Amino acid sequence: MNFNTLKNYSIGLIFILSFGISSFAQEINLSENKVEQLICKTWKIDRTNDAGKNIEGVENEMNATYVFKPENTFIFKNEKYETLSGNWEYKADENFILIKINGIDIGKIISLKKTEMVLRPRAKPKMKFYLKPVE
Repeated sequence: MNFNTLKNYSIGLIFILSFGISSFAQEINLSENKVEQLICKTWKIDRTNDAGKNIEGVENEMNATYVFKPENTFIFKNEKYETLSGNWEYKADENFILIKINGIDIGKIISLKKTEMVLRPRAKPKMKFYLKPVE
């Protein structure tokens, strides 16, 4: 994978701006307390999938982490780019967690488990970032 491709994925992840909301598989069906208990930790990108195809090397090149906090905020850290902060909101009636940076919807967390989180960016609805907790 060349640098420009990795840069595009990184920039897309950081600054994913809207091109319309697509349908998402709804997988989170938890209480608000359980969501907070599971999400509030540091998560690192483990692997990336685009339209069913694994994208090799993105997790190493980006070296990105999300730090989710109980006050519904998060920090996105990436060694090659800037650190950004945003908000998260559990949409229990829609079974996903909405994430925003500067008030702009950038994606949805469509699956949340103790050992894995799946983030689907708004601008690339066929892409999935799989994150694992940092121990």
